[in-house]
Amino acid sequence: MSVSAITPRRHVSASGALGFSLLEIMVVVLLIGLTVTLVSLSLQHDPDRLAELEARRFVALLEHAREESILTGRAIGIEVDEAEGRLRFLAPGEVWSPIEQDDVLHPRRFAETVTVRLDLLEQDAARAEVASPRVIVVEAVGEISPFVLTLVGDADAFVVSMDEDQNLEIERRDAELG
Repeated sequence: MSVSAITPRRHVSASGALGFSLLEIMVVVLLIGLTVTLVSLSLQHDPDRLAELEARRFVALLEHAREESILTGRAIGIEVDEAEGRLRFLAPGEVWSPIEQDDVLHPRRFAETVTVRLDLLEQDAARAEVASPRVIVVEAVGEISPFVLTLVGDADAFVVSMDEDQNLEIERRDAELG
């Protein structure tokens, strides 16, 4: 048996350079795709990872609501329904009304494996008049009413809050300490 029968053939271009066949490249791309799929599926069932992702998503949505509020000069309310695990953005008026037709600020649900707790802090009389007790208010100047949102996974809890300068923070804690 000759050595050339055992050695895999490589394609040689006109310049004499070796390369991979289309089939070899497709197999590598398929393997990469399978690996990414398996990793993403394993992350979807991790309650702690989902709680962290929900906390990050909430911060991004709140920042967007702040920017939208400043640009339009109108307040935006954010209602967190702890029992239903639901998040709604509200427009001001006689009564707060849900924002439905917005690409970003539309009603959302938190992941089913995540428990949600909202604590509203120091709600002054002016805010209490325009908001129901379970609404975070983003004022037209971008100021956000003080709150603490806790998203609990299995072993970890992620606490979303603001510092004195209105910067949003996410802190990881033990789920038992929440």
